[in-house]
This record gives sequence, structure tokens and C-alpha cells, in this order.
Amino acid sequence: MTVLITQVREAREERGLLQSALRLGLGTSLVVALVVVLAAPALARWLTQGEIEPALFILAAWTGCIAVIPSTLSAYWLGKHRQQRMLGLAMLVGMVWLLVAVGAWLGLSLRGLVMVQCGAILIIVA
Repeated sequence: MTVLITQVREAREERGLLQSALRLGLGTSLVVALVVVLAAPALARWLTQGEIEPALFILAAWTGCIAVIPSTLSAYWLGKHRQQRMLGLAMLVGMVWLLVAVGAWLGLSLRGLVMVQCGAILIIVA
């Protein structure tokens, strides 16, 4: 994405490339998320011996899908040499981890921590 954006000369081509990258990234992550959703009960039993509920695997897969959007945008801005925007986005995304750490410090459950992460990424994407 970054290399292709640096080579594009027209704004229309940039938008098309960004749309294509988002479609490809979201499509790929949705396929993987669908596999995780379908396999969540087996994954929960196999990977955690049943200690983590399958719903958390599903929520984590959804969070991963959402995270494709800021990642793609960051690659786009890198290609446009907009490092200040990238820094701002990186700081916002870093705040997600800060919120998760604060939630852990406050004693939130694993479900609560995953919900904080998902919610914060949704806010950033919006």
C-alpha cells in the first residue's frame, strides 16, 4: 500500500487504491474471523482447556477486523509522507493499550478488557 501510494499521481487513483486496500484487508480479516467464529468452541477447548469462553474468541476476531482500518490508513499516510498524521493515529492506538492496562489495574475481567479494546478501536475508527 505504502509503495503504491507513493507512485500514484492522481487523487482519484489514490482513493481507488485506498478503497481496494481496505476491501482486501477487511475481506481477508473477515474470512479469518468467520473461521474463528465457526471454530470458537473447539479453539476455546483446545487452546485454553475451556478456561476462556468461545465468545471471547469471537469478540477478539471482530476486534481484529476493525483494527484493519487504522492499519491501512497508517500505511496510506506513510505513502503520502504524512508522518504527523501517522504519529497522531499511533498515539490514539497506543491509548487503546493504556485503557486496557488501566482496566486490568482496576480488576476488569478478561471479557471486560477485550470489550475495552474493541470499544476503543471502534471509537478510533469512527
